[in-house]
Amino acid sequence: MDKPFHQRDQHLTHSLSRAAAGLFFGTLTVVGLVAVPGTATAAQPDDIVTIQQVSSGRYLDAWNDGTHDYNVVTRPKQGDTSQQWRIRWDDSGTGTGTVQQVSSNRYLDAHEIESLDYRLVTRPAQNNPTQVWHIRALGGGKYTMQQASNNRYVDAHEYAEKDFGVVSRPAQHNPTQQFVLVVIGH
Repeated sequence: MDKPFHQRDQHLTHSLSRAAAGLFFGTLTVVGLVAVPGTATAAQPDDIVTIQQVSSGRYLDAWNDGTHDYNVVTRPKQGDTSQQWRIRWDDSGTGTGTVQQVSSNRYLDAHEIESLDYRLVTRPAQNNPTQVWHIRALGGGKYTMQQASNNRYVDAHEYAEKDFGVVSRPAQHNPTQQFVLVVIGH
C-alpha cells in the first residue's frame, strides 16, 4: 500500500524540490528504489500522485471531453488513471511544477475570470504560469496547491449542484484548500 508523503523516510528526500515542498519519498517502497539527485538543478523525476481533498475525502478528477469544458471535479475514489496526476517538478527547488492528468495528458489550468467561477480545467500544454503550481506542505500530510499566475489556491465545491467543481480561491486556511498527495509512481 502506498503511503502519504509524510509517512515516508524523511532522511532521504527524492529531490530538493520535494524537500522544499515537504514531499518526502522513502528509499524503498512499493514503487521501488529512489535515486536522489545531488542538486536542485539536476533533472528531477516526475511523481505520479493521487490528490485527495481533506474536507470531502474526494479525489481530483476531470471530465475527459469538451462538452464539460474539461472541468476538474472531485469524485469518490475510482482507482483509475483519471484520478492520477503527474507532477513535473521544475528545477527551482521550490516545490513548483506542472500537474498533468495521466489519463488525458492534459495539464491542470484555471480560468482567471469571475464569470467562470475561476474553475479549474485541463488544457494542452501552454508553457505559461497558469499551468504552474506551488505545492506547499502544511504538516500532518496536508498540502496546498497555489497557482503561480495569480496566487489563488485550489479549492472545491462540496455539493452536486456545482458538480463538485474544483476552483481557485484566495487563501482561506481551511480544509477545503488542503489536500493529501500520495505518490503511486514516477
